[in-house]
Amino acid sequence: MRFSQSRIVGISFILTLMTLTLTPPIYGQTSALGGFVPTGGSSSPNNYGIAFQLPIANVLNNPYGGGTGRTNLMSAIAITYGGLSAVVWFYQPENGVGVLLGFQNTNILPNSQPFARTPLLYVGLNGSLFAGDWDGVCFQVSTPITPGWHMAVVEEYIGKDNYVYVSLYLDGKYVGTVNASVLPQLYNYYVNHQLDFPYGYVGGSYTAGYWPQTNKEYFFYDGTIAIVAFYDVVLTNTTIQQMWEESHVTMSGINAYLPTQHAVAIYLFSPTYFSYGKLEPYYVNNTVMEQLGVTNSELTPIFYGVQNITWGDFNIMVNTNASSESFLSVLPLVLIVLVVVAVVIAVVMIVRRK
Repeated sequence: MRFSQSRIVGISFILTLMTLTLTPPIYGQTSALGGFVPTGGSSSPNNYGIAFQLPIANVLNNPYGGGTGRTNLMSAIAITYGGLSAVVWFYQPENGVGVLLGFQNTNILPNSQPFARTPLLYVGLNGSLFAGDWDGVCFQVSTPITPGWHMAVVEEYIGKDNYVYVSLYLDGKYVGTVNASVLPQLYNYYVNHQLDFPYGYVGGSYTAGYWPQTNKEYFFYDGTIAIVAFYDVVLTNTTIQQMWEESHVTMSGINAYLPTQHAVAIYLFSPTYFSYGKLEPYYVNNTVMEQLGVTNSELTPIFYGVQNITWGDFNIMVNTNASSESFLSVLPLVLIVLVVVAVVIAVVMIVRRK
C-alpha cells in the first residue's frame, strides 16, 4: 500500500491533535515538604506532645437541643449544616498510636482533666483505627490499620430519623457505621444536658475513662499528619472512592486529590510551604467561616511537655481537580478537534483519489 505525502501529513496532524487534546491538564497543584509529627512518645505511651488547636466558632442556634456559643470548628460545622466530614491524610509508622482528631470542653493544660472529651478519630494501642463519639456510652466503628500512608474519612451526621450516625472510611473503602441513642457530644450535648466544647485538636486530645485502647491520659499521635480537610456535607461513597483513586502514594510522599466543593477548610502541615514556617490554611471558604462566626481560621500550636515542633520528611502535593474533571473541562475542545479530524480525513481521501 502506498501513501501520498499529503495523506501522511494529514495522519500526523490528526495524531498530534489527539495527543495534545486528550491529555488532561492538572490544575490547582501545590507542592510542600514536611508533615506534622505530634509527639515522640514516653514511658506512658504518647502522653506528651504537640497538638494544633482548631479555630473556635460561635454557634448562635442549635436546632438539635445542644449548647450554643463558643465551640470547636468540627462541632460548629455539624450543628450548623447537620453533618461533618473530616478527611485526614497521615503516615502510620510501625506500632504508631494516638489521636488524630479530638475535642473537649477545656483546653490542653498541664495537669488538666477535661470533664467531657471525644477522641473522634484515633489509632488505638491494639493497632486499629477508631472513629466515634459519646452519648452516655462510647459508640465506635474500628478497623485494623497497617504501616504506611492512609486516607481516613470520619463522618458524623443527623439522619432522617433524627439519630446521629458515625461512619468511617479507610483508603477509599467503607468500613462501617454506628448510631447514637441520644444526641452525642459533637452536637454540644452531654448525656442529658447542654455542654459546650470550644476546643478541637489535630494530633492529640484527652482520653481518660471510657475510650478503648487508649492511654487514659492525653494521647498524642506519633506518626505524621500531612493534610486535614473539613467538609460541611456528608461525602458520598463515590466521592470518597474518587478522592483515594485520584491520589497517588509513593515511598517519599503523597499527591492527594481534595475537591474544594463543600470544603470549609483544608490544612496543609508543612514547615516550608508557608513563609518562615508559619502554619496557615491551604484553602478556606471564607463565606462559611463567617457564617460559623470564625474570625481567625489559623491553627494554634499547643505545646504539652515539649518545646519544638517536629516535622516529617515527606513530599506532599495537593491537587484540587481530579483528572476526570480536567478532562470534562476540555471536552468542548475535544469535540472541535473531532470535527477537524473528520474534515482532514475527507481532504486526505479526496487527495488520494486525485
